[in-house]
Amino acid sequence: MRQHKLPASTADMAAAHLHAMALAQLRGHTLPLRTDWLDAIAGSLIKEALNAPLPWSYRGVIHPDTDPILLTVIDTLAGDGFGKLSPSTPQPPLPKDVTCELERTGISLPAELTLNRFTPDGLAQSQVLHRLAILEIPGVVRQQGSTLTLAGQR
Repeated sequence: MRQHKLPASTADMAAAHLHAMALAQLRGHTLPLRTDWLDAIAGSLIKEALNAPLPWSYRGVIHPDTDPILLTVIDTLAGDGFGKLSPSTPQPPLPKDVTCELERTGISLPAELTLNRFTPDGLAQSQVLHRLAILEIPGVVRQQGSTLTLAGQR
């Protein structure tokens, strides 16, 4: 916070910690969860009325009038790294199916592939990648090739 020249005293941080612990207990959490910390930080550091809702209370693009302290908090927590979830983490069916299909066809992303649709492997890879493109899965882009199907249809 101080690196961004935003007000955050030691007392504010102590208050945020106390608020997070209290919110966790109130909400029945053994330890503070992400939302407990976010609510505690907002309650401890924001000293004026907000002109926009808390960014974690809605989906979509962050409101342009969001307090700079909240923007810094969200940016810090989001980070720019990527990781992997624990294998025991439940996932919706689509990511699991995509992973299985990519493994089945020997596609490892990110990659730039040249496919031969006249071979069984190339056809299978093409079909999987076309399905992902239709679903608008980020990172899957057809750069060149025929717009005709093997049956001669567009």
